[in-house]
Amino acid sequence: MARSPASEQGRPGTRKTWCDGTWVDSLPAGFNKDNIAAFYEVPGGCATPISDGNPVSFAVAASTSGGFLGLSEHLVDVPTQKWEVRLYSSPDLVHWTFMTTIRQTDGSWDTGDLHFPAFLSANDWRSDLVSENAFYVVGTINTSEPRMRALPGANRRDGRVHHEQYGEHHTELPDAAAAPLRW
Repeated sequence: MARSPASEQGRPGTRKTWCDGTWVDSLPAGFNKDNIAAFYEVPGGCATPISDGNPVSFAVAASTSGGFLGLSEHLVDVPTQKWEVRLYSSPDLVHWTFMTTIRQTDGSWDTGDLHFPAFLSANDWRSDLVSENAFYVVGTINTSEPRMRALPGANRRDGRVHHEQYGEHHTELPDAAAAPLRW
């Protein structure tokens, strides 16, 4: 997990990573763009995992009732590989509690059907603020054509989920009668 003060607007060199209970510099001491080649073999800053398994992605949204919700795409080895999308909650963006597994398949990343999951609020187009009682989970589908998938349906204004990539428009029509995910 990494963060940068909002006042820095993500400027390089301002990020800190969570390491054993404290925030530390994310880059090695002395690093700068002028001597980048000297750091090719130098590990970055310490980082403590905030979840188990091999996380592929982790998306966060603030909850309208306070705290935060997190979506994690994972590869878990127990004893055979599983692909999962999990839902977490947090009061402070540091301490996360597992809530439920949303999707799961046996096998590698290729067996998953909802990659790089993100939140979408049930009543507007926000991905940063959702109700923990009703929201959508959107992500990509692992196909030869780039597509988006919504769980269980994206009955947005026209019932469609749109994804633009390289000037092409791909649309998947989810079940317009489906309700948002509710926990």
